[in-house]
Amino acid sequence: MGDLDQATSEGYKQVIRTAYKRGVNVVDTAIVYRYMKSERDVGAVAKELGRENLIISTKGGYGGCSKNPFLGPSPQPLEGLTYSSPYPTPLPPI
Repeated sequence: MGDLDQATSEGYKQVIRTAYKRGVNVVDTAIVYRYMKSERDVGAVAKELGRENLIISTKGGYGGCSKNPFLGPSPQPLEGLTYSSPYPTPLPPI
Protein backbone atom coordinates (compact mmCIF):
# COMPACT_ATOMS: atom_id res chain seq x y z
CA MET A 1 0.00 0.00 0.00
CA GLY A 2 2.67 2.44 -0.97
CA ASP A 3 6.39 2.81 -0.79
CA LEU A 4 8.37 3.16 2.40
CA ASP A 5 9.76 6.58 1.51
CA GLN A 6 9.12 10.02 3.00
CA ALA A 7 7.20 11.22 -0.08
CA THR A 8 4.64 8.44 0.39
CA SER A 9 4.35 9.27 4.10
CA GLU A 10 3.69 12.92 3.27
CA GLY A 11 1.05 11.84 0.75
CA TYR A 12 -0.68 9.68 3.38
CA LYS A 13 -0.68 12.55 5.86
CA GLN A 14 -2.04 15.03 3.34
CA VAL A 15 -4.89 12.70 2.37
CA ILE A 16 -5.90 12.39 6.04
CA ARG A 17 -5.72 16.16 6.58
CA THR A 18 -7.79 16.86 3.46
CA ALA A 19 -10.38 14.21 4.34
CA TYR A 20 -10.68 15.64 7.86
CA LYS A 21 -11.22 19.16 6.51
CA ARG A 22 -14.04 17.73 4.37
CA GLY A 23 -15.75 16.09 7.35
CA VAL A 24 -14.21 12.60 7.44
CA ASN A 25 -13.10 11.63 10.92
CA VAL A 26 -12.60 7.85 10.59
CA VAL A 27 -9.17 6.56 9.60
CA ASP A 28 -8.38 2.91 8.93
CA THR A 29 -4.84 1.59 9.23
CA ALA A 30 -2.97 -1.61 10.11
CA ILE A 31 0.44 -2.69 11.21
CA VAL A 32 0.87 -4.53 7.90
CA TYR A 33 0.38 -1.37 5.82
CA ARG A 34 3.83 -0.19 4.80
CA TYR A 35 5.55 -2.09 7.63
CA MET A 36 3.85 0.02 10.34
CA LYS A 37 4.68 3.32 8.60
CA SER A 38 0.97 3.85 7.92
CA GLU A 39 0.16 3.65 11.64
CA ARG A 40 2.98 6.04 12.44
CA ASP A 41 1.78 8.51 9.79
CA VAL A 42 -1.79 8.30 11.11
CA GLY A 43 -0.45 8.87 14.63
CA ALA A 44 1.49 11.96 13.52
CA VAL A 45 -1.60 13.50 11.90
CA ALA A 46 -3.77 12.55 14.88
CA LYS A 47 -1.37 14.51 17.05
CA GLU A 48 -1.74 17.55 14.74
CA LEU A 49 -5.53 17.41 14.46
CA GLY A 50 -6.20 16.33 18.03
CA ARG A 51 -6.55 12.64 18.76
CA GLU A 52 -10.00 13.21 20.27
CA ASN A 53 -11.24 14.39 16.85
CA LEU A 54 -10.53 11.12 15.04
CA ILE A 55 -11.77 7.55 15.17
CA ILE A 56 -8.84 5.32 14.30
CA SER A 57 -9.38 1.71 13.33
CA THR A 58 -6.31 -0.50 13.29
CA LYS A 59 -5.68 -4.18 12.91
CA GLY A 60 -3.04 -6.67 13.89
CA GLY A 61 -2.76 -10.36 13.96
CA TYR A 62 0.12 -11.80 12.06
CA GLY A 63 3.21 -13.25 13.66
CA GLY A 64 6.79 -12.70 12.76
CA CYS A 65 7.04 -8.94 13.17
CA SER A 66 10.33 -9.38 15.00
CA LYS A 67 11.81 -10.96 11.86
CA ASN A 68 10.99 -7.92 9.75
CA PRO A 69 14.14 -5.80 9.25
CA PHE A 70 12.03 -2.62 9.04
CA LEU A 71 10.38 -3.12 12.42
CA GLY A 72 12.93 -4.64 14.73
CA PRO A 73 11.34 -6.19 17.83
CA SER A 74 7.61 -6.87 17.96
CA PRO A 75 5.85 -3.50 17.82
CA GLN A 76 4.44 -1.83 20.91
CA PRO A 77 1.40 0.49 20.97
CA LEU A 78 2.27 3.93 19.65
CA GLU A 79 2.71 6.50 22.39
CA GLY A 80 -0.41 8.55 23.01
CA LEU A 81 -2.80 6.14 21.27
CA THR A 82 -5.19 3.92 23.20
CA TYR A 83 -5.57 0.38 21.91
CA SER A 84 -8.69 -1.62 22.58
CA SER A 85 -8.18 -5.36 22.29
CA PRO A 86 -9.22 -8.49 24.15
CA TYR A 87 -5.59 -9.64 23.83
CA PRO A 88 -2.60 -8.60 25.94
CA THR A 89 -0.36 -5.89 24.54
CA PRO A 90 2.22 -6.59 23.39
CA LEU A 91 0.99 -9.87 22.01
CA PRO A 92 2.87 -12.91 23.26
CA PRO A 93 5.20 -14.60 20.75
CA ILE A 94 3.55 -17.10 18.44
